[in-house]
Amino acid sequence: MGFKKYVSEYRLENVPNKKGKLVTKAVYKGDYFVYRCGGEELKRARTSVVACCAVAVLSFITALVFYRNTGFTSQYYTLIPLLACFLPLLYFVIAAYNVIVTGEGKKVDHEHKDGIHDRIAKCSLGIIILDGLNIFGILLAAILKATHLENRPFTFFDGGFMIASVALLAAAALAIEPRKKLEMVKIAG
Repeated sequence: MGFKKYVSEYRLENVPNKKGKLVTKAVYKGDYFVYRCGGEELKRARTSVVACCAVAVLSFITALVFYRNTGFTSQYYTLIPLLACFLPLLYFVIAAYNVIVTGEGKKVDHEHKDGIHDRIAKCSLGIIILDGLNIFGILLAAILKATHLENRPFTFFDGGFMIASVALLAAAALAIEPRKKLEMVKIAG
């Protein structure tokens, strides 16, 4: 059982356990859903979302690896938005995992349906906004460097950090389109 939003879809029932004793458990009584699309179209959409998630995670980790406190991208306005991407990225990974375990024709409950389609959209948007702020911070640091208001040197690590930040933004943006193919429809009982 999940959030309060889905509590009304569960009923308490007495069911026998392994020893035959009756135990009260929450049993799902809500609607079930399956993917609207099928076949090759669904397979491509699932693969695309999982690949975008993998690229986003690798880009995030790479950006953290290339971060140094000596380069010009070491300003708080570049690092803080990138670190804030961790939470939507974590939920994006959970949504990608749900996409992996939910195959064609497999029925899912309302909570998992929302956890796939809606979560991918919300997480992608969150990553786009936060990483966009990170890239804006990088551009601001570059402007300050070009106008000689900032004296920090441009290093190889700054270049890696910037490339990883752009790759994270691109991966989040590219996950939006295949998400539309992962819409689900209600099925009977």
